[in-house]
Amino acid sequence: MASAAIAAPGAPMRLRPFDAAAPFGQGNATFKEVTGLDVHPNMLARVCTQGPVGTVTLPNGTKQRIMLSAGHCLAAEDVTGMFMGRTVDAPVRGGYKNIGTIDLVRTNGLPSGYDQLGTSAQKALRAEDWGIVVLEDGVAADGAASSRDQFNRGPSAPVPMTGVRTYRTLAPGEIALDNFAQPVCKDGSMKGRNCGVQLFYTANNVWTLNLSYATGDSGGVNFDPKTGQIIGVTSLGFGPLGTAQRADRAIESAYDLPAGTVNEHFTPAAPNGNRADFVSAKEEEAEFNQYLTEHNPGVTPEMIAPPTPRQQFDQAVAHATADAGVIANDVRDFAVLSSVAAIAGVPLGQIADAGSTVANAVGTYANAHITNVVNAGVYAALDELGY
Repeated sequence: MASAAIAAPGAPMRLRPFDAAAPFGQGNATFKEVTGLDVHPNMLARVCTQGPVGTVTLPNGTKQRIMLSAGHCLAAEDVTGMFMGRTVDAPVRGGYKNIGTIDLVRTNGLPSGYDQLGTSAQKALRAEDWGIVVLEDGVAADGAASSRDQFNRGPSAPVPMTGVRTYRTLAPGEIALDNFAQPVCKDGSMKGRNCGVQLFYTANNVWTLNLSYATGDSGGVNFDPKTGQIIGVTSLGFGPLGTAQRADRAIESAYDLPAGTVNEHFTPAAPNGNRADFVSAKEEEAEFNQYLTEHNPGVTPEMIAPPTPRQQFDQAVAHATADAGVIANDVRDFAVLSSVAAIAGVPLGQIADAGSTVANAVGTYANAHITNVVNAGVYAALDELGY
């Protein structure tokens, strides 16, 4: 039997602080001094998902086994100011195992947490967000995409990666629609596998609909379910819209390869039906919460307990209200894109199919919100009545 694969597209990965005892750098305050809390060292790790793995042949003939991921997953400094290490680990049963070492990272023009939605979308049209991890010698790899979600549900059916989808070279800010309504799926360690359609692409990113990106899915593989071609890695999400960093652009940029030659230099790893036993995000969370209560006398389990039924109801209403505005803008933007696509000569049948997918997605989101609000309201009412 093949060795258990640690490097596996769709599986969880973690980037931990360079020094857990001094995550903000030597001489600066410790995490406990900043927050007053003694937390599990691994609680400070950056949570992301593994992207496609394979072998790249450099222009000088040298071969490297690599993983492609989102650049913001591998950036040296965390948004909180923590300094991260250079190695990437997989959370597996019994501990964390090293996948490889960060080699190259590019994060140009990414939206910040202070940007409004419109500003974020404008930045995303030009952003670059890729990173390369060189695999540790001897680490077993899986070339098929598959995932379990944060609750360990799954796995999704393995899809062997067959190569990299190549898109036309575009100028910064230019948009192409020749992929409009084509299928795409993603595997992520938080939301698992979701499938939708491609909308358009830019110089660096493929824009998609209905892939349900969630925090922690970043870096995960996006692929064509019909061909098995790697499209890119999860980068950013805007409600039902998402962007995947183009794999062709990332690999060609990383190794200074001529445009359109990525498949002459990169070969996906062979499928490996024996994956390591990865620990889910919710299992990690339970371990961290237990450590938190055991090592902080002032923290009780109630303080880190899930929100009350009333709080859940208020949150459900707030999320439904916020998403209603986002979805209205998305539908408007899709109508504009459809008009542009028709002018560009995209077959009306493809536009109609994409429109149906949009309508179904909107209906799904609306039904989900209605269900959440109703269920949360019922539980809140019963709770207040003492049941």
